[in-house]
Parts: sequence; C-alpha cells; structure tokens
Amino acid sequence: LKSDGTVWAWGLNNYGQLGSGIGSSSSLPFQVPVTDVVAIASGRHHVLMLRNDSTVWSFGADLYGALGQGTVGISGTPAPVVGLTEVVHITAGEFHSMAIRADGTLWAWGRNAQGQLGIGTAVDTSVPVQVSALPNVLEASCGVYLSIALSADGSIWTWGEGSSGGLGNGGNASSNVPVQV
Repeated sequence: LKSDGTVWAWGLNNYGQLGSGIGSSSSLPFQVPVTDVVAIASGRHHVLMLRNDSTVWSFGADLYGALGQGTVGISGTPAPVVGLTEVVHITAGEFHSMAIRADGTLWAWGRNAQGQLGIGTAVDTSVPVQVSALPNVLEASCGVYLSIALSADGSIWTWGEGSSGGLGNGGNASSNVPVQV
C-alpha cells in the first residue's frame, strides 16, 4: 500500500490473490485495479482492502466465503464486500475475515468450523454477520481458527478454537461466542 492509495502486488497467483485475474504469477510489482485504499489485510489466499469511502473490497480464494461477496469459489479481481459500509478496521485470518464499523460493531464472515466467527454457530457464511455479543470494539484480529477483540472499556474477548489454552480464559474448550479473558 503506497501513500497515494494504490496497492501493488507480486508473487504467486494460483487463487487470484494478486487481484489481476487467476493464474499468472508475477515477479515484478504491478498495481491492483483499486484506488483510494487506506488499509490492507491478507489472509492465507485472500486480500481485503479498506478504501477511504469506508467500503471493503476483496479478492482471492473464497473457499469458505472469506471474501464476503455472497459466493464461494475464487475471485481474481477486486469486488466489494456485500452490505458493509462505514468500516474503520479490517483483519483477515486463514479462511475468515472481520471488520469493525464506525459504530463499534464487529462483523465476521468466512470459515467457521471452530466458531472463529463468534456468531453462536459453526456454520460458514459468505456475507458479513454481526458479532452481536461484543461491546464497542476498537481493535480485532483473526488467527487461523480463533479471533480476538479489544473493547473500548479495555476488556479483551476471544472465541474459536480453545485447545492448548488458546482463548486465554483458563480452559481448553472452544467457544463459538466471545468469552472475556
């Protein structure tokens, strides 16, 4: 991401993760066809871009709905995430994504096998769904099978895979809803 709001990419492109279509890898940087970008987040094979109009655009592997475009598959060219506006923060995990809106609400989409979306189920979703159990969220981050958020009151919340104490709540059980650390 350059200071002029352009995004440049290079490398492997087997899932369209460079935003230039599917297939051709590149050893030289080239410009991704979206401008006015203020932040980017990369998952395993997908990319999110936050534009200065507070919309989120995505491209790459969409095997579990991580692009938030309402479909599952591969998208080699950038397109907007469905129904998500007024976004101030984005994060991407292995196969899931999250965004924080200006009102402090947290939205999640993609793979949910371990409850890493925090929406009370283990069902994947290809469109953003609000993580309703959380208070005003300031920051969030996606891991492989878990997620974490910081609320405005300073509390930390985790959810998803809990093995080996990953949720930080004193146990090893997974949770499909946020638990306070």
